[in-house]
Amino acid sequence: LRVDRRKARAMAAIAAASGHQLRTKPTPNADPDAPPPIVMFLADGRTPYQAAQHLLEGAERRNRETVLCREIVLSASPSYFRPGREHLGGVYEPDRLKAWASAALAWAKRTWPDQLASMVLHADDEMTPHAHLLVVPRVQKQGGGWRLNSKALFDRERLRELQTSFADAIAHLGIKRGEPGSKAKHSEVRQFYGAIQQVNGMPQRAVIPPAPKPPTRP
Repeated sequence: LRVDRRKARAMAAIAAASGHQLRTKPTPNADPDAPPPIVMFLADGRTPYQAAQHLLEGAERRNRETVLCREIVLSASPSYFRPGREHLGGVYEPDRLKAWASAALAWAKRTWPDQLASMVLHADDEMTPHAHLLVVPRVQKQGGGWRLNSKALFDRERLRELQTSFADAIAHLGIKRGEPGSKAKHSEVRQFYGAIQQVNGMPQRAVIPPAPKPPTRP
């Protein structure tokens, strides 16, 4: 589990994340011929952007620097999704993927009952299955209504709790949490996302060379 440090402070950033998740914008590391991503949850609308926009309606913002949304990436080791075939990118056992994705979605709904905007599953077009979540960090105000407070949901202690909580939610699948308190350097979402594509230096999908240019007319 990784929470992106690039905090969306403008709707344009949320729109960009939505476009990437739904593959409506170019994604060089994804197989363009693979089936489309699976939208598993939307709070409203037809896209993650619209779902986030729905949760932001009426939420109080402190100023222009207020964080509107956080993106989270969930995944697991290739050895869970395709045991014995870890070197085969884009391969997974359907039953294992379904069990993991269902458990992940149930956990996300419990964790952010009023904040989860969307969950999109990328299963076929990249090396290892993973899910993208958009979470609007809104908290209830005394007397009713909402205000945005990212620190209340994603401070250092809360991030540690999220790691443990998610691990507990998928422990019945045989997936174990990383060592708590480890001195290992944690990666940001962009690095974590890249690691999903190249686990242990595994090669990317085979790249099809471009078609040769037609001969020049005399």
